[in-house]
Amino acid sequence: MYEHNARAVHPGAMRIGRRATPVLSAILGLMLIDCSAPTPKGQVVAIVNGQEVTVQDIKSEASAEGPKRSSDPKVLLHRVIARVLFAQEARKMGLDHYTGYPADVNRINQTLLAQKAVSNLVKAPAPPTEAEIQSFIDQNPNLFKNRMLISVDEISFDSSIDMNLLQSETTLPGIAARLKSLDAPFQQQSLTLDYADLPPQLIERLKAEPLGKMFYIRAPGRVQALVITQTTPVQTPALEQKKFALNILSERSAQKASEAVLQQLEAKAHIAYQPTFAPSAKPAPGAQAPAQPAKG
Repeated sequence: MYEHNARAVHPGAMRIGRRATPVLSAILGLMLIDCSAPTPKGQVVAIVNGQEVTVQDIKSEASAEGPKRSSDPKVLLHRVIARVLFAQEARKMGLDHYTGYPADVNRINQTLLAQKAVSNLVKAPAPPTEAEIQSFIDQNPNLFKNRMLISVDEISFDSSIDMNLLQSETTLPGIAARLKSLDAPFQQQSLTLDYADLPPQLIERLKAEPLGKMFYIRAPGRVQALVITQTTPVQTPALEQKKFALNILSERSAQKASEAVLQQLEAKAHIAYQPTFAPSAKPAPGAQAPAQPAKG
């Protein structure tokens, strides 16, 4: 009799247990969530894997983006969260343990503080006058009246390659084939150069080269073989020219002001150099540099 009752009751109990298990699991899950994941409130707008994101983080994101920033706080928050998630993943992968990581973090901190110092120590220079702006435009025709876009094809390679081995090549395909035969790595690309972004010496060099003819430009550690494929004049309205000139002059004035403050800080600082890294001695004010021997 006892065994029969036990068998009669047991199936029912199992059915009740199966129905109750999901409900109990859900309740326990909610209890765990309430305990382990606090609800963001106040200045905390989100919590990402336990890491708080605050209103100040959103303000900092907006400030870093500058005047073209999005005004939608949800868009800014999404960007902050994306960065937090990638940073968290990087730490999981041990990417913060490479040799230069402390130096990189230190550089970022110093850059931020230096920017803050400049904004407090350097007085905003007076804006240039209309006459100064027009004079700058007249003195720099390559940036304004004669401004050009230059389309070029380029192959760049290491300067250690013996140029005598390339002497017979006069085309980029020929250069590429010869470099391949030497098993020498190189990069090949097409790009557009703007006179407004180039130093005057390079502009004059580009002006001297005819369309379609290959020529070389040497830079530290690299050699570039270039062919100019097209030149396009840039027609800029007078008002836009003045805005462009104003930006350049303002940047130069700000740079000069920063350099003046830096010189004052250097004069007061005690800086000890390892001999190899010591800067070259500057001539005393009013001193004349020694004459250079003629190159014969």
